[in-house]
Amino acid sequence: AVVWLGFLGGMAAGLLAAILLFVATASRIDAVKAELRGDSFRSRVERSLPELELLQERGGAIRIFILHGYLFFGTAERLLSRIRARFPGGPQEQKGCLVVDFRAVTALDSSALNAFRKLVKGMDGKGTAMVFTGTRPLLERQLKAGGVAREQGVLFFPSLDLGLNWCEEALIAAAGGKPESPPDVEHVLLEIFRDQGRAERFRAHLRPIRLQENELLFSAGAEADSFYLIESGGVNAELPGEDGISTRLRGMGPGSVFGEIGLYGEKVRTARVTADRPTLLQRMDYGRFTALESEQPDLTQAFHRHIIRSMSRRMALDTLGIRAMV
Repeated sequence: AVVWLGFLGGMAAGLLAAILLFVATASRIDAVKAELRGDSFRSRVERSLPELELLQERGGAIRIFILHGYLFFGTAERLLSRIRARFPGGPQEQKGCLVVDFRAVTALDSSALNAFRKLVKGMDGKGTAMVFTGTRPLLERQLKAGGVAREQGVLFFPSLDLGLNWCEEALIAAAGGKPESPPDVEHVLLEIFRDQGRAERFRAHLRPIRLQENELLFSAGAEADSFYLIESGGVNAELPGEDGISTRLRGMGPGSVFGEIGLYGEKVRTARVTADRPTLLQRMDYGRFTALESEQPDLTQAFHRHIIRSMSRRMALDTLGIRAMV
């Protein structure tokens, strides 16, 4: 090119060739790191068996796209076509949820913004909620400034887990799966012990604790000396990050038991637990439980069986999520 066009012409030809090579190479990189469904990938929230069965049956209406890299005109249109292909129906289609996770996205250009605008417009009237997660403040401002905001029907959440939880709650509520009021502690204990007398005997050893919204129950590294049963409200178990951002390990609501790991050898708390709304807990000291093992072994054996069932269910769900990501 230098011989035929001269030095400047050769430089321009080389620059153009480099740009075309970059576009051709980058456009072959799939912007979707993972595509998941709500029936095989769940939020970190403990749910009742009926709710889990409902999500297993209807969770396919939740579609999750985990994006990565730099989104530009070479990948935006292909991404848009792929998402649209998963939602071909009209207003009569079963209501679902589209979750787009931006946590691993480095940046996006104006053509990518335009693609998301077209996506939001195309989803209007299909009965599909749109949820964007993992958007850093700069990226979220860019999306909103580009015409993609809550006014257009898009919800923003700081993490995939929180956004997915919102979709699950909406799906359960739409199916009539949420009870009008949560079970009280007597019903929870009856489910654990399968006997009214044993449930009442165990109830006598519990002590109530009330928490306000966002109140800290204990921190990671604190001494493990008791376990808790949630009577009403809910808590989040979080792992604090070095950057000050916490990762939710599990969300728990009425009927859940937590803090029991110390019974099996762990001497310190492995996570921080805070209330996500006004919460009533029932607490039992490890010392009181150890005494019960010799005084009333039928109670502690039934409780251990419940803990084993709960841990098995958690492991099964975690395995399901890992398998979906592979």
